[in-house]
Amino acid sequence: MPRRSAVRLSDRWIKAQEIPADRTVIVYDCDLPGFGVRITATGAYAFILNYVIDRRERRLTIGRFPAWSTTAAREEARALRRKVDLGVDPLEDEKERTADALAARIAPTIADLYVRYDAEHLPRKARRSADDDRSMWRCYILPELGGRKVIELSHAEVDQLHAKIGRTKPVRANRVIEILKKALNLAIRWGWRTDNPASGVSRNREEKRERYLSPKEIMQLTTALASHPQRASADAIMFLLLTGARRSEALTATWDQFNLVPPLDSETPDCD
Repeated sequence: MPRRSAVRLSDRWIKAQEIPADRTVIVYDCDLPGFGVRITATGAYAFILNYVIDRRERRLTIGRFPAWSTTAAREEARALRRKVDLGVDPLEDEKERTADALAARIAPTIADLYVRYDAEHLPRKARRSADDDRSMWRCYILPELGGRKVIELSHAEVDQLHAKIGRTKPVRANRVIEILKKALNLAIRWGWRTDNPASGVSRNREEKRERYLSPKEIMQLTTALASHPQRASADAIMFLLLTGARRSEALTATWDQFNLVPPLDSETPDCD
């Protein structure tokens, strides 16, 4: 590629140049080695930097003129040369940044995480439990975090989601974080990130609930059991109701554990 003698490059000098008829030329700056401007036969101007690293001569395009002024391009060239002096190849550095940017653009989102969670994990759960998980994803997680990259999700964002739900539904907020934590554990296994931002969330206090049947409900239950066609099941439930035994005790009980003979009335001794 033809080169002209080095000059002190400036915006005025570049604007005054004639377009080469049938070739591309490079004019180098006399003050900064390797810095120059490339002029094509189509009238395109671009600032470039030539440098040598690891015994290889490289050429990097800084930017087009006039989008880049000569002063700005020269300062960028100086910064690039400082990298070269430190052993960094600006072209390879740019490739790495481009690769990182591309990886960030195509990285899976929380919405992508839900799709895979739904396809691979939820089929292992009971239908009612899986439907409840899907409801929490649709109502709480996806509206708030669906567009976030899995790799970028922070502890603070998870805490904010938990706090927002917890203002009105503290127990539900705990359940939401539980399924998000499980999904993010799967994301770690799938190589989508290395830590779990849903770990360590301070759970809302949950009061233990005890529920007892009212007399009316007991009557309704016994009436239903008396007419239920599945007699074995109905009798087992009635047995639990009358004895207060645990379900496991009732289901594993054997006949030798029952006294089926009613006790005889004992005679009352005469009193003096």
